[in-house]
Amino acid sequence: MIENYRPAPDIVLTAAVTKREFSYRAPGATALLICLTQETQKEAEAIEEAVRARWPLASDLLVVYVIDLRKVPGVFRGMAEMVMEKEYTKSLDLLTPDQAPVDYVIITPDWHGETAKALDLDAKSSALSLIVLTADGRLAGTLNGASATEVESVIEAAISA
Repeated sequence: MIENYRPAPDIVLTAAVTKREFSYRAPGATALLICLTQETQKEAEAIEEAVRARWPLASDLLVVYVIDLRKVPGVFRGMAEMVMEKEYTKSLDLLTPDQAPVDYVIITPDWHGETAKALDLDAKSSALSLIVLTADGRLAGTLNGASATEVESVIEAAISA
C-alpha cells in the first residue's frame, strides 16, 4: 500500500441513464475520471482510446466521464440530460456483446461542481483534467493536459497500489 495516496473526496455521483452510483471512495476498480468540457472532448476521446487499448476490461480500469454542469441553469437541466442520453446511446454501438453498458459507458453529471471544487480544478479548466483513483478509493493522481503516456504511468501505479 502506498501511504502517500490520500483518501479520495467523499463524492458520489449518479450516472446518466443507468443511474449507477459511483463513489470516489469505493470505485470497485482502479478508475480514470475524465473531467470533460466542450473544449476538451477530442483530447478526452484520445485518452480513453489509449487507456482502453491497454486495459480493455472494466474490471481492470473503469473510465468515468465527469461532466461539470453547475453552470447549466435549472431550466436547461432536461436538455443536458437529453444530450447525455444521446451520447450514451451512441456509445452503446461501440460495445461488444460481453461489455455491460453499466460498466463501460459511465457518464456522470456533476450538477454542483463537487469534483472541481474538491480537487481545485477550476483554475485549470482550459486543459483536460484527469483523476486516477485506486480501487480502494484513494487519490492516485490529478493531471491536467497530460499525455496518454503520463496518464498510463499513474494508472499503472494505482493498479499496483
